[in-house]
Amino acid sequence: LALWGLATQIGRLIGLAPGGRGRASANDLINARLAELEQSREAAEAASRAKSDFLATIGHEIRTPMNTVLGLTRLLLDGRLPAEQRNQLREVARAGETLLKLIDSMLDYADLDAGRLQLVSEPLQFELLLGGAFDAVRPAAQAKQLELLCEIESPQLLGAAGARRGDAARLTQLITELLV
Repeated sequence: LALWGLATQIGRLIGLAPGGRGRASANDLINARLAELEQSREAAEAASRAKSDFLATIGHEIRTPMNTVLGLTRLLLDGRLPAEQRNQLREVARAGETLLKLIDSMLDYADLDAGRLQLVSEPLQFELLLGGAFDAVRPAAQAKQLELLCEIESPQLLGAAGARRGDAARLTQLITELLV
């Protein structure tokens, strides 16, 4: 069976080699295989670019109407409403914000995949960054009757010793997504 597979591959490569069905040197076979691999690589890169472009386009197309829905929902929440409608609108707002976070993550993935994601190098305090991420998800945890604790045992991450450089917004986003 293995010999049959090898014979099939050699036959395919001979068919790819210059001169067609005749005799082919080892260099001809290698060059034919390299050309085939190059075509495969180019096709894969084109597919990856198309996927990233699609994700970016669809993300922006969904984001625009979602912002409108959220904006109108917030306006309605500012008005006088019966308690039941207010609760329903709060659920609409929460679901919309969840969808926006999902879209933002998808856009970040598309940018990362396409090599367009730019990270910022800025001073940050790791302890404050973690605290901010935990504060952001604490209300959702409390709504589920969960206690959210963060204990940092390493003194290298506390106070002035925890000063680092990095993209605070991306790190906060990452930590928040891990906690949710």
